Parts: sequence; structure tokens; C-alpha cells
Amino acid sequence: MNARRFSLTHITPDHIAGAISYLHRAGQSCMSRELDGLPLRAGSIPFLLHLYYKEGEYQDEFARALGYDKATAARAYQALEQDGLVRRVRDEEDRRRTRLYLTEDGYGVRRKAAEAAHALNETLLAGMDGAERREAARLLGLMVQNLDRTCIAGEVEE
Repeated sequence: MNARRFSLTHITPDHIAGAISYLHRAGQSCMSRELDGLPLRAGSIPFLLHLYYKEGEYQDEFARALGYDKATAARAYQALEQDGLVRRVRDEEDRRRTRLYLTEDGYGVRRKAAEAAHALNETLLAGMDGAERREAARLLGLMVQNLDRTCIAGEVEE
């Protein structure tokens, strides 16, 4: 593993946000290596995996479900469309709204995308028993709720 200029092995409550930021950046890097050679970007995986379960929903519903603003979700799905993995279709009843569907290539990368996401989770949770894994999930869930309740409230819903 690469030597770091600083240590995140002894995280204090004052450094939680920095540690989460590091986990995100390092996780994206790990995912990118897993996806090397595929027409898929690490940052697109949550959007693609969500689409596997909710194909045909409106684009703005995906943004809300994933906790992104509409513009960010639109850019993500535009990139997936450019990569040939997703197609956007205007709703016949409401031409202002767009539904999302997977292409044949989108279905083709499903397994690899899911495997990359699973591998990252397993890497993050390595060395933890079941109780510790559940506790980590519980604590992260509380952090998400705190941000949703305070900083993010009203940004996703429009």
C-alpha cells in the first residue's frame, strides 16, 4: 500500500469529515482500477446500479432516490448515455420528463459494476465481524440523517 504523508488510522471525532473524504477518493480510485477497460466510470456506478432496479423511472426520481440534485444526476446519466449504457426517452404524456432505460451494453456491464461495488464494500469492511459491520452501517446512517436534516434539507427536493 502507498505510504501517506499523514495517518488516518487514529481518527478522532474532529477528523471524521476528512476521513470520509479520504474514503471517497480512495474508493473511487479502487473502483476505477476494477473497471479498467470498460465503458464505465466509477462515479457512474451508483446511477447505473440504481437503474437496474428501477428501469423506466423518471430521471428526477433517480436524483431524489440517490440524494443528488437534478443537475448532477442529469450529467451522470448524460455520460452514461454517451458511453452507450443508458438511453433517455421523453415521456409521451409529459414531454418535459425523461425516463431512463438500459441499453444492451448497459446490461452487459451490470455484473462487473456490481462486483466492483461489492469488492469495495468488502475492502472497506475487511477485518470486521458481523456486529462491527452492522455498527459501521448504523453510524454512517446516522451521519447521513444528520446531513439530510441540517445541511442538505431542501436541496434535493424541488
